[in-house]
Formats: sequence, C-alpha cells, structure tokens
Amino acid sequence: MNVDLLVNCRDGDFMVDEEAKKELRKQLRQFRDRLATDATPDLGTYRNLMEGIVFFVVKDAVGVSVASFDDALGRIRGLKGYLIGAKNKPGEGFLRSVQWGIEGFKVFKNMETHYQAGDDLANYVPLVMCAKQNWSALALVLMESIVCCLEWLHRTLRVSLHNGARLAPATSARQPVAAAKPLTTAPLSYTGPPPATTTASRPLAEPPLPAPAVAALGPHLAAAAQITVTRVAELQQTANDVIQELRKRKSLNLLPRYYLRCSRGSQCATPGCNYAHSAEDMHIAGVARAVALGGRWKSTKCAHQSNCRYDARCDNQHESDDRDAILRLQNVAREIVRTTYVRLGELYVEFLSGETVAVVCRVREG
Repeated sequence: MNVDLLVNCRDGDFMVDEEAKKELRKQLRQFRDRLATDATPDLGTYRNLMEGIVFFVVKDAVGVSVASFDDALGRIRGLKGYLIGAKNKPGEGFLRSVQWGIEGFKVFKNMETHYQAGDDLANYVPLVMCAKQNWSALALVLMESIVCCLEWLHRTLRVSLHNGARLAPATSARQPVAAAKPLTTAPLSYTGPPPATTTASRPLAEPPLPAPAVAALGPHLAAAAQITVTRVAELQQTANDVIQELRKRKSLNLLPRYYLRCSRGSQCATPGCNYAHSAEDMHIAGVARAVALGGRWKSTKCAHQSNCRYDARCDNQHESDDRDAILRLQNVAREIVRTTYVRLGELYVEFLSGETVAVVCRVREG
C-alpha cells in the first residue's frame, strides 16, 4: 500500500520552524515507505514513528517546554478541558480522533509484547495475528486519524496558549481562562449569519505574566513564556493593522491590495493605490490578501505561467513568487482568523480578537 500522508496535512506547511517541518516530512515519508514494503511489521517501529510525528508538531506549536513525547501527550490531553470550556464540539471530535490514533498504536504494540503471557491473562494471540495480517490497512487508518488533524492540532495548541492556557500542562492545577468561540474555520460556502451587532474587541491573549511569575517557572518555561508573550503581541498588532486595512478597502469598495510594491513608493499620491509602499506595508497587504482569499491564495500553480494575463498579480503560484514569504503570510493569516463565511453574497472574516470585517473579494487567476 503506497499512500502520500503528506497530502492530508498540507505537506506540513503549517509548521513554523523549518527544521521541524523537514523532520515531520521525513518521518511521514518513512512511515509511508515502511507501510508499502513491510511484509512482517514491527509494531514498535511504527509506534516510534507515530510518536516522533506527534512530538514534532506539538513541540513546534508549544515551544521548548515540550521535551519528550510524554510532554506532548500531556499537552494534547490538556486540550480537552480547553475545548469543553469553549463549547467547541467539532474540536472535541478532532481531539478524540488524534487520541484514538495514538492509543491504537500503543495498544497493538502492548498486545504484541504481552500476547504470550501466562494462562491467567487475556489471550491476545488471535488479535495480534489478525492485526499483523491486516496491518497495512489498520496502520493507515490509525495514522490518517492523526495526520488529518495535525494542522488543526497545531493551530489549536497555539491558540489555547494565546487564550490563557499557555504554560499549563494537563496535570497543572492552574485554571484555564474561558476560551473564545469554536476554532474551526468554515469554508467560504458556509452561510451562517453575520453578527447582529459589533463584537467587543478583546486581545488575542492574556496580559503578560509578571516578571516574578515568569522567573518562577524556571529557565526553560520562562524562555517559552517570553517567546509566547512577544509572539502574541506581534500577532495582535498585525491583526489590528489587517482589520484597519480591510475596513479601509471595503469603505472604498476596493479589493484587497496585491502583494506587490508600488513603483512610486512613498511618493505615490494615488488614492486607493492597489500596491504596498514599504516593507511593513507589504507585510500588511500580504496578510490581508491571505485572510481575504483564505486557502485559495497561491495554493495551486498557475496553468499559464509566463502567458498569464495577471502576471505577478495572479492569485495562483508563479515561478517568480517568493514561496517562503507567502507561506509565512499564510501562517500569520491562519493564526489571527477564527472563521470566514458568506452571507447574502458578501464575505465576512471573524478574527480571534472578536472583530468581524466584511471584505470585497474576487480571485485573480490566470
């Protein structure tokens, strides 16, 4: 059985750290290759690969406080209370899917270890034989139940940190702050209602921990806390800038700006110019376009390339695109947006801060 697991987690592009992203891709390919060629499966090897895949995703989302698979598992278990508090029923289902896949690998490995134990114990022999004979299908289902939820798991862990659970493992006595609304992102075909009134703005995270509290966490957790606080502040500022950007364009009935630099730069006097005028402006314009177009922006290769009528303005991928920069913009967009939906032909974007913006949107594809 030869399947590409990377397809179902967007090739790991949601990962922040490049080395962690490479390692995730490597381990998923190793799992795939072993599944395709392994006639006599070693269940321990598969379990180790699964644990490595989960560990790299959780560590990338949470930071240096995750030093082992057990730490990662504690973080995953700790999401249950967070999702219940948020009344996020879809999220609870995704979490069960991840946990079921993890437990499946552990259960079958334990059965293999103990299936020939004493007469007073359960007889695992027939079950282990059945599992090994059908391992390629069984392992694929178990792994896919994890892989299909990896991007969701990564995003939810990061958002849970921002919303107050940022350094609390599953065993901590610290009570998490009441979470925001469900974290699932709806497709643009969703026709849920727009907000009846303007939602009060709230920050993406709690106020930073006081210095004595950070110091008391120890060097590793303190470093993670400082990184998290800094990152949250950056995301909050970006979200505010993007909200202002999209509202301004909407008031002028203009599409989001292109991720391109205006040739006139700061000297440009064109009202409603469709291009950015500085490096910082490029970042805001890029994130705003990624927010407005969601997964459609630069997600597939342009079929026309050099003959494309839109050239660099095309919303499909071109060889001249700075792919790494675009991926970073897309990651930021995912981190600041809760959901998007269409109502009466108009696109609405709801941010994690609670603010909702109507967006003028049309995809430019060659």
